[in-house]
Amino acid sequence: MKRLIYAQKLAVMACVVAGICVAGCPRPRIGRPAWLVSGVHEIFPPADFLVGVGGGASAVQAGRNAVADLSGKLTSIYAELLQEHETARRKSGAKFNPYTPGDEEFEALPVPSIGMRWSSSDGNHHAAMAVIDRHQAAATILEQIEQSAKSLATMASEAELAASGRDRAKALRMDLGALVARFTLLRQQVIYQAVSGAEAPASGGPGADELLQRIRTVLDAVHIEVIRGNGQRVTEDGSLTAPLVAGAYYVAGQERFPIKGLPLVFLPPDPAPGVHAISSDVGTCAVEVTGLPASGSARNVVGVGLDRVRLLEGAGAAIDAAGLEFLGEWLSAPRAEFAYLSRDQAVVRVMLLIEELRFGQLLPESQAAKSISRQLVQAGFNVIDPSVAGEALAAIESLDEAPALVAPYVDVLVYGRLGSNVSQLINENFMFCMAGGKLRAVEPSSGKQLSTFDDTCKSAGQDRYSACQRASDRLVKKVLERLVRDISKTSGEEE
Repeated sequence: MKRLIYAQKLAVMACVVAGICVAGCPRPRIGRPAWLVSGVHEIFPPADFLVGVGGGASAVQAGRNAVADLSGKLTSIYAELLQEHETARRKSGAKFNPYTPGDEEFEALPVPSIGMRWSSSDGNHHAAMAVIDRHQAAATILEQIEQSAKSLATMASEAELAASGRDRAKALRMDLGALVARFTLLRQQVIYQAVSGAEAPASGGPGADELLQRIRTVLDAVHIEVIRGNGQRVTEDGSLTAPLVAGAYYVAGQERFPIKGLPLVFLPPDPAPGVHAISSDVGTCAVEVTGLPASGSARNVVGVGLDRVRLLEGAGAAIDAAGLEFLGEWLSAPRAEFAYLSRDQAVVRVMLLIEELRFGQLLPESQAAKSISRQLVQAGFNVIDPSVAGEALAAIESLDEAPALVAPYVDVLVYGRLGSNVSQLINENFMFCMAGGKLRAVEPSSGKQLSTFDDTCKSAGQDRYSACQRASDRLVKKVLERLVRDISKTSGEEE
């Protein structure tokens, strides 16, 4: 008897639960197609088709929603694959990163078609299924992959040929084009995988990291130098009286030769416009600069560097420079500077009396002084040769005697001693060198001390000459920053 009562209670509870489920669970509307809910139709099996479904108050709206659903699914698949590839790239240590989603990834795919439609009997409700044939889409992407692979191979081959013929500008353009082709190819392979569900076929040609290294090697060896036009004064109309002439050269070891056809851009201070130019057969180009401000400071400069936009255009790269962020440092930084004087600015006359020791031996002529002199001129100073003081300087026993002797000729005297030597020998092919020294900048007419420098720099190289030269170059850079800042500040206060 107890068992019967218990069974009846269970039956009642089951009915209640069933009623709740029936009342609470969503039910398809009468006549509503099952594929609208499931997103699957036997005519379009998932192995062969990508599908999206959507509803709306009109057939047009339903079709648009179906296409949007399909696009969303494809984008989601693509994003997951991108993340997988990016994770694998990081694990492998590769530096090149093409796996950042863009805004127009799927423009080249076939346009989705509406495979199924449905309308309610009262015409107020509509549904659609958008479909893309996986095989057709994969074939379309495969054609693009093959085209990108051909472009990659052609540009890489032309780059090597141009490099062998010392046409560095063309080699750079072609390698940039090859890199963009590799960039496009990698993304197309991911799209192929997204639409087909299978790995894309392998492609030949140089890899992204190899191309990146080739480009960096060329860019590191490109030197842009000031030829003529430095130290001019701005005219009343904001222009310079003579053109600015720069030269582009390729330096590798002991080799140094001009680069022809290299796009350069001259960049004056805002709001003056940039000026674009192409290096000639002898590596030079001359431009007229206008719109310069009439007043300024001793650091008024016109920078000149690689014209990255035109470099990419010349490479046939349908991508702006921001899309190649890893090359920004090499492509956009100014390589040289022209100094100019504003109309209200006085020229500061500077003389350098710097002794230099190399490996403990006094050099006949200081190489550091030559570099400092050249760059002070570029910064807008008038560097005076010590010979103007005649033989008086040759007779002094200490450099501290020099200020009084040169006072009639210069506004600033920079004097002292620099030196460099091997500081640590790791092995016969690797060593460290230390460069350092003490310099003073004084105003000879008053004896006022304007600047002092006492510092060291360390660098490494395969031999003692290259290591010491690098350490000396770093030291010269520090010296220049201090001198230009302190002398400019002092001259500005006097004005």
